Amino acid sequence: MTIQFREGTYGATIVGNYFPKPTQYGQSYAISIHPDSAPDDIVRTVFLPLMNENGKRATSKDGDDLCNKSLEILAHLGFAGGEAMIARLDPEHPQFHSFKGRRCVAWCNGDTAKEKWRINIPREHTPPDAKMLEKLQTLCGSSLREMTPGEEVPISETAPAATPKADPFSEPAATESAPESRPNDDIPF
Repeated sequence: MTIQFREGTYGATIVGNYFPKPTQYGQSYAISIHPDSAPDDIVRTVFLPLMNENGKRATSKDGDDLCNKSLEILAHLGFAGGEAMIARLDPEHPQFHSFKGRRCVAWCNGDTAKEKWRINIPREHTPPDAKMLEKLQTLCGSSLREMTPGEEVPISETAPAATPKADPFSEPAATESAPESRPNDDIPF
C-alpha cells in the first residue's frame, strides 16, 4: 500500500536507528519513524547528514553546518554528554544507543515526487523587547490597519460530525416502524 503524507507536522514513534550505506553525497545517520496517523506497517526514514563526500562535516549549499544540526537532533533525542560516542550509534556496538520507542515530532515536506522527513526540535521562545516591537509597528502597522479582518466563527458553530459510509454488504438496520417484510423462515433467493 502506498501512502502519501501531506505537508505538515506529525507525532511519531521511533522504530529504529542505524548507519545506512554511504551514498555519493557522504555518510548520514538514519532514524526510522512511524507517524501516529499511519497504518502499523508504514515507516518513514529521517536522514541526518554527518559527513560529505570529501570526508568533511556535511554542509548545505548555503554553507550551513548540517552535521551540527544533525548532532542537535541526536542530543534532543537524548544522545549527548559523556557517554555519547558516535560508535554507540552503530547497532553492532555492544553499548548501542537505541532510540526505539522514543516519541518525537516529525515534519514532512509533502512532495509527491520525493517525500522528505525531518525531526523537529522545539526552540526556546524569546519575547521581543519594546524597541523591536516599536520597529515592527513602524514597518508593518499601517499595512495591518488597512487590512480587513476575517470573519470570526463563534465556537458554537462547529462542523457537523462526519458520518461513516454505510457498508454495502451489511443488512440495513431494522426500524420499529417498518414491519418485517418476510417471515423469518422464508429464504430470499
